[in-house]
Amino acid sequence: MVLSAVSLVLLWWAVAGFWTLSAVQRFDRAGAVLWVLLLALVGWRWGRGGQRLRWRSLFERLRALPEGWLWCGVLAVASLRLLRSLAAPPLAWDALTYHLYKAGRFVQTGGWAREPAPDTGGAYEYLSPLVESLYAWSLLPTHRDGLVPLVGFAFWGLGQVALYGTARELGAGRRGSLLASAAVAASPAALTYLGSAYVDLAGLAFFALGALFFCRWRRTRRSLDGVLTVAALGLGAGAKLTLVPAVAVLAVSFLFTARSLTGRGKLLALGAVGVAVPPYLRSWLETGSPIFPVGLEIFGWSGHPLAAPEALAGVVDTLAGPFATAALLLFAPLGGAFNGPGPALVILPLLAIVAFAGSGRRLERGVFALVAVVSLALFLSPAMVLIRTTTMAATTGRYFLPGLAALAILAAGFRGPWARALAWLAVIGGAWLARPRAWSASEAVPLAVVLALAVVAIAVVAGVRRGLALGWLGTRVAIVSAALLIGLGTAALEQVRQGHRYEIYRAAAERPPLFHLHRLHGAYAGAWPLWQALDGPRPLRLAVTAGWDRLGHNWYRYPLLGSRLQNQVFYVPITAAGEVVDYRDETAIAERADRQAWLRRLRAERIDAVVSLAPRWTVEDQWLRAAPQLFRRVAGDERNFHAAFGVDSVALEAALAGAGEALPASP
Repeated sequence: MVLSAVSLVLLWWAVAGFWTLSAVQRFDRAGAVLWVLLLALVGWRWGRGGQRLRWRSLFERLRALPEGWLWCGVLAVASLRLLRSLAAPPLAWDALTYHLYKAGRFVQTGGWAREPAPDTGGAYEYLSPLVESLYAWSLLPTHRDGLVPLVGFAFWGLGQVALYGTARELGAGRRGSLLASAAVAASPAALTYLGSAYVDLAGLAFFALGALFFCRWRRTRRSLDGVLTVAALGLGAGAKLTLVPAVAVLAVSFLFTARSLTGRGKLLALGAVGVAVPPYLRSWLETGSPIFPVGLEIFGWSGHPLAAPEALAGVVDTLAGPFATAALLLFAPLGGAFNGPGPALVILPLLAIVAFAGSGRRLERGVFALVAVVSLALFLSPAMVLIRTTTMAATTGRYFLPGLAALAILAAGFRGPWARALAWLAVIGGAWLARPRAWSASEAVPLAVVLALAVVAIAVVAGVRRGLALGWLGTRVAIVSAALLIGLGTAALEQVRQGHRYEIYRAAAERPPLFHLHRLHGAYAGAWPLWQALDGPRPLRLAVTAGWDRLGHNWYRYPLLGSRLQNQVFYVPITAAGEVVDYRDETAIAERADRQAWLRRLRAERIDAVVSLAPRWTVEDQWLRAAPQLFRRVAGDERNFHAAFGVDSVALEAALAGAGEALPASP
């Protein structure tokens, strides 16, 4: 309970700090230090006399139970995934297109900045950056991405701790609670995303924390538990739109009993939920819809055109009926990867039904049953028709995580050996389906080094524990030694990652590919020679463009930021007035493209190079090739799918001064 409360406060403080520092464009190292010192002051003032974590007692109790050893097996799979992620650069599709790109740009710009772009970039712009802000905190100290997998691992572990605590709060036994939480932990929909920088594990943690403190609030009616409930639900509401229905069920249930909050508690609760407001407020003011890019026709809101189901029709493969969808969700890999919920999707509902029939705390259990129903209804809604009828179903198991968590809470009170056997099957089957796949020889050396560093880290922890028992001097020596070793270990880890970064990216673009979560697109990942060529000691200002391809989800922008986040990456509009036009709309591009306006913006933004990514059928690519006196090809891949063109600033200035006289006719 203490771990959950402290973690929740830290997460809320980190998000609140991001919004606060962003308001003054000081989300940088100096601002972060001040915000952490303020937290330390608050913690010293209000945290004295609190409970302490008793790690030894916790581990001893785990070792005494068969389910504890089963949990250790799940933890072993998770640790292997973590070590593999620590040894490699980010390899998840959405992390490369926008999750980590956003986080990296936050670090560069000092906070939440506008990043206009065409195609799906226009939809990414208005997705809540709450979880990306937490990943940005991990990028901030070193301006490298070595700590990103640790954040995902922390979200995964915190969610399971909170689920276990919620089940215990509702009266389930220790063994049943361990099994139920392990079933969610081992589900590939959770475990495979551990090092991905996706937002879903954070959403699971926020929901589980909200469930835990909601149940405690129902029992204790303490204002602190009520405020923590609201803080967790606020974080959950701001994490992801698909999480909002599950969070709303808990929030409405909490409001029915919120009258017993003290006046001070109500003020704190109002402030706690405020972390979810900024993205929705901005979206509402700028687009007319608080949940853009999604549209709600009943209120007259129109969403982003690329978010509409009809926009995706014909660009993804249709499955052969509901049985094919069920296979992708339960056991069938697609392209060698499996990210579905696995057997827990079938077993947990059965156990939940059995456990629900003869248990107390009916209101709380009814709330969690409603969450499970709402999660299923979301998947069956018209907005999800393509997700459940096409191969997109293979990567949507993460949408079930709130429902799985609610079912696990209900299922923890099961009785009988057959029910226990089913629970073991859910855990073992899920862990097997979530095992790491698609290994490559390029991972061998960095993985061996990371494993050695992990052994050293375990030894450091053991030494610190021993030092803490040696009095004042031993404690200080242990802390200083640990800090030095952590610093040296982090530096060694980053050195190893940098040395093998592009070797691993190359393996991810080859066939058969290396992947951690799912395959990267070979053509898009084939831009790795450009990423490497532009990742030099000198910071660059890069303009990036790419043609429309299927979903418009082909802009792998994050690697262009460089391994030290030294490069700044922009989209430079091609229209006269500067508005962004989707590249799918060829008619609008032909009518509104203005080369002179684009060239002037390149000069104004002091662009060093223009990166043209696959497919190279953009109007910018035509302009680049038609003006070799202005743009010199400086990097590209063997197949010429991608190219980077250096900008001759002197020639560009002269051409613009001549009002285009030095330029050939626009193609």
